This record gives sequence, C-alpha cells and structure tokens, in this order.
Amino acid sequence: DRDSFDFSIDEPGDGKLEVDTFNLTLNWDVAGGTITNIFATREQDNSTVSDIDSQPIWLFHSDTDSTYEQWSNELRYNGLFMDERLNLTTGIYMFESELAYDENRRLLGVLVCLLSARKAVVIWTWKAWGFSHPQTMTSRIV
Repeated sequence: DRDSFDFSIDEPGDGKLEVDTFNLTLNWDVAGGTITNIFATREQDNSTVSDIDSQPIWLFHSDTDSTYEQWSNELRYNGLFMDERLNLTTGIYMFESELAYDENRRLLGVLVCLLSARKAVVIWTWKAWGFSHPQTMTSRIV
C-alpha cells in the first residue's frame, strides 16, 4: 500500500555501543591563585548491522565497526595581582584522539569487495598541544 508507512526488511539490524569515560579535576590554592588540573579520557566501541535497501529480500546490507579513543589534560594557573587589577590565567593543554572506522557493504549476500566495489577502512588521528597564548600544533593521519 503506497499510502501506508509500513516497511519490509529481511534484516532487523543491530546496534551496540559501549562507552567508558573518566575525568578528574584537581584544584590547589597557591601563591595568591589557583592551580587547576583537568584530566579526561574516553574509549568507545560501536558496531551496527543495517538493512540499507529496506526490501524483504537481501539486496544491500551494511555492517560497521568503529573504535574511538581520546584523552586530554589541562594544567592552568589563575591568580590576581597588582592589587587585583590584573587577573592572570596561563596554562597548557594536551589533547589526543583516534578514530578507526570499518564498513562492509554486502550486495545480494556477498561482500562488496568480491564484486569489485569498495570497502571503507578509515583511521583518523588528531593531536594538539596548546599554550595560554594562541599557539597550536596539530597532525592528522588519514
């Protein structure tokens, strides 16, 4: 029925996501100000199975797997000087992340690579170090 919102699939699909995170903030009052350290980390695993064509027969399905990891650390000092006329904040931060993504496309129940199509495998890496003045160094691997 073209006027309905019904659909038909032969693969109900699946999705799994696992995420682990941790963060810690420490403050120390010293020398007329506060030293703050903020550390955080995250790890994530994700997998999916999808019926892309939404047909009752197997035309196009896709499976994906991805992993993501990151960590960051910020160390900063904030204090008041010159009879509280100067509010100084200075510090350094570090950030690193990596994402790996793998996708399999299956046509008519066969892996795409057997049909001369492509399989996607992607890995991204990003790193940054920064200081309290505008300076950032980054790198990316594809």
